[in-house]
Formats: sequence, structure tokens, C-alpha cells
Amino acid sequence: MNLAHLFARLISRFAVTGTVATPSRRERGAVAQMIHTFGECEIDEELFQLRRQGRVVEIEPKVFDVLAYLIRHRGRVVSKDELLDALWPGVTVTESVLPHCVAAVRRAVGDDRARQKVIQTVHGRGYLFVASACSRPATPRSEDDPAGVARAAGLIPDRSTSSLPFVGRDQAMKQLAGRLESAFAGRGQLVLVVGEPGIGKTRVTEEFADETKRRKAVVLVGRCYEGGGAPAFWPWVQILRACLRAEIPRPLRWTWGPGRPRLQN
Repeated sequence: MNLAHLFARLISRFAVTGTVATPSRRERGAVAQMIHTFGECEIDEELFQLRRQGRVVEIEPKVFDVLAYLIRHRGRVVSKDELLDALWPGVTVTESVLPHCVAAVRRAVGDDRARQKVIQTVHGRGYLFVASACSRPATPRSEDDPAGVARAAGLIPDRSTSSLPFVGRDQAMKQLAGRLESAFAGRGQLVLVVGEPGIGKTRVTEEFADETKRRKAVVLVGRCYEGGGAPAFWPWVQILRACLRAEIPRPLRWTWGPGRPRLQN
């Protein structure tokens, strides 16, 4: 079964299911989740966050994965083939995707190709994490904190509510609220928020996501990769992997089929 068929089955199932419940616990596997500190940065594998000077830096999931892999394997050169096999298993990507990710990592941590104080390119070999770093175990979130569990699972972004007033979008919010009620009634559907650049589409979706979370539904986030070479269906891959990490929604377990191992990696 290819990914297109798997997505079609899952989307069809979501249309029947509507919304899903908050997970009770995130299954981790044998690898302990760590918090790695280097320079003014900190990478939290439990919350899937990169923090710089205490502030969360928004980066693409694969960019985060590249940084996490390199820091876990610091002290040795990690080949490009190893990174591709570990982070893009069974996925055909262009040669530019890895350099794009490394460049994005460097920008996020205040490094660049000229200085290479954090990640060094070993030409013809791969990449080496060279910054001095220390690691400590991450503290799992309590099951009694559903929002914390969902955030730790990568299901919802950890963003601070904007201090600016939210006005002038009553009609859009009313339409979205109606679609949410339909989803609760088991009639899930796709809704597109469209408009000119800068009109406030992101703010509308963030406010709607907050309202949805207040209704005890889970918000799954997938973002497009701005650089070239992203795998096919990349936002959907992120969303489905978030479901797998938290093992939700449980009624959909039978739907994954043979495509599940590919999504878990």
C-alpha cells in the first residue's frame, strides 16, 4: 500500500470519526528523551522544542530531527547516508534536502556556514556536532495535564497568546465554529482558510485552535517545508506521526495497515 492510498483511507475514516480524544499517555519506546544544552540553546526532545535564550524557536520538524540526531551522536562524523536512512527511511528525497535542513539548523542556533561553531561540514564525509554540550533526562508531563500531554506529543504548538486584540473576524470564526460542531457530530470535513498575504489567516487558525482545545479536542499541526526537497504529503506525514507517537485515535489502529512502520520512522 503506498502513502497516497493510506492517506485516502485515513481521511475517509476521519470523516466518519469527526474529532478525537486527548491521549492518556505517550508511548516512547526504549530511547530516553533528553534535554541537550549548548551555548545559549537548549533542545528538548520531550516537548520537541528548540529554545534559544529561553525562547522557543520555531523550526520545521525535520530540521529539529536533524539537530537532535547530530547532538545525540556528537563526537563523531555522521554521514549523509546515515542521516537520510535514519530520518527519511524508504523515502526518496532530493540531494538538496539535507543541506537545506543543516542550513536551517545553523540559522536557528545562531551559527552559519562560515563559522561552523555548532555544526561542522566534513567535506565528502558528513556532519559533526562540535559545540560543547551537556545532556539531562527530560521530565515527562503528567497524565493529569491533558494539554501538557498533547503538547509533549507534538500535537499542539506551545505558543503564547498574542497580546494584540483579535477583532474583525467574527464571520470567519462563526463559520469555523459551525464546521467544528459538524465534526463533533461525526461529519468531519476539510476547511480551507484563504486570503491575501498578511490578512490574518494564521491568527484566525490559532484562535480557532485555541477554541477547539477548550472543547477538549486534539489539535494536530503539520507545516509545509519552505525549502526544496520535502517528501510527498509532508504536512500529513507530520500529523499522522503525531497520532502514532501518542497512539491516537485508538479507533483508527486497524486503518494504519502496512504503512504504519514507514510513518513511525
